[in-house]
Amino acid sequence: MTKLIFITLTILISEFIFAGAISGGGGQGIVCRDVKGNITSAQSMDLYEGRIVYGLHISTNATPFQTQAKLAVSTIVSPVGRLIEYYSEQIQKYMRIMPVGVQLQPINDSLDVIIPPKGCAIEQLANYYNDKNILISGDIWNALSETDRAALILHEAVYATNRIVGATDSRQSRHVVASLFDPSTKWTNVKDQLPTDALNCISSAGGLYMWAFKTQEGWTLQFQILANAYVMSKKIFQTHSPKFNFTEAKSFPILKGDDKVGTSISEGGAARSIFEDEDTIVITRTWEHIVDQNGRMIEGYQTPRYYLSWVSQTYPKSSIEKIPLNCGLEVPRFEK
Repeated sequence: MTKLIFITLTILISEFIFAGAISGGGGQGIVCRDVKGNITSAQSMDLYEGRIVYGLHISTNATPFQTQAKLAVSTIVSPVGRLIEYYSEQIQKYMRIMPVGVQLQPINDSLDVIIPPKGCAIEQLANYYNDKNILISGDIWNALSETDRAALILHEAVYATNRIVGATDSRQSRHVVASLFDPSTKWTNVKDQLPTDALNCISSAGGLYMWAFKTQEGWTLQFQILANAYVMSKKIFQTHSPKFNFTEAKSFPILKGDDKVGTSISEGGAARSIFEDEDTIVITRTWEHIVDQNGRMIEGYQTPRYYLSWVSQTYPKSSIEKIPLNCGLEVPRFEK
């Protein structure tokens, strides 16, 4: 019952963050063929990229893929692990291995950063048509190790989870999957040391869910969803300026006059995390005119607005520019 409540609540919250379907996408593989077109070797794109791009230490073994997938998911200590586990189970239930010789339509959502070795190519391994119809290339599946099969299952599960909150490419999902198969990866709970009275913050631009709470040093921002993807380990950003007060991003105080309009203050720095560390975060507080529901300016009144900008240090050219913050989200609490 607790698991069902969690999944339901996650999806309800996600409606505030991103409105969209979770169909689409599909894992890819590095497939090598001889001169006659026969497959000589194949491996998951996620694991290959993990070794080559991120320097992860990943080995394969003959343990059944179902067992390996379950074990990998069990290492995730954040609440999102339960949602990934749910999708992993659904994918294994509804995946269909295509007959030998049937090829899948390529899906361009990987933003490839590697060129395969000579004689090899990036080929479509799976097509996530919808939640109950996941197509798997029979040719390539038969050539995969049990570990690579498990990685494919988790690619579909992690990417399906991220698409709920707006992901349109699989780079972060692939990095997560590869890291799940490196035994040296350490995970922390995104809610670790989170105060119960922390503000719940989202953005009308979508793809963001974080908490804000006051400390002696200033305001701490702790992220669960950032840049249209679930944060996998605790990630925080600390502000120090006394001019920041995130309760303003909840109550949106209105003052008479327009003397402050256009004045702003920004503070930036590196977010801290043991996974995907040192993202650049910039918080901006700007005084703006009040506007009505039709977007027309109401003269003589002003209010402070808060914005967040982000630049990834893990994925080149990944950033979000000055999205508005709203810390007035009320999240219901359920007893276990």
